[in-house]
Amino acid sequence: MSEWRILIAEDHQDTRELIQMVIESAGYVVIAKEDGAEALDYLTKEKPAVIVTDLMMPRVSGIELIKQVRRDPELRDIPVIAMSAFGGGELRQAREAGATEIVKKTGDFAAMVSKITEFLS
Repeated sequence: MSEWRILIAEDHQDTRELIQMVIESAGYVVIAKEDGAEALDYLTKEKPAVIVTDLMMPRVSGIELIKQVRRDPELRDIPVIAMSAFGGGELRQAREAGATEIVKKTGDFAAMVSKITEFLS
């Protein structure tokens, strides 16, 4: 079992649990948070290997989470995978904020796991 910690920020419990299960089945340790605010709180204490974030969340959006990570010298080099069920402007904003990769939230998370593995190799 890998000791790589992957931080997930996703406000929908079913989706969060599904993503967590898929990533854990690939051998990674998952820290799951309900939104960007909880993720930022975690980041004050720990530094994960990769961050996976939904873009549309209450309190602190994924866009704002990415911006804050990129502004922090201790965190700015962490790969950030942005997930969205939508396209267009939201994805452009994620790129502009500094997302390393963007994946569609389609229910097939193999591409996400592949990207995580690529970042960690």
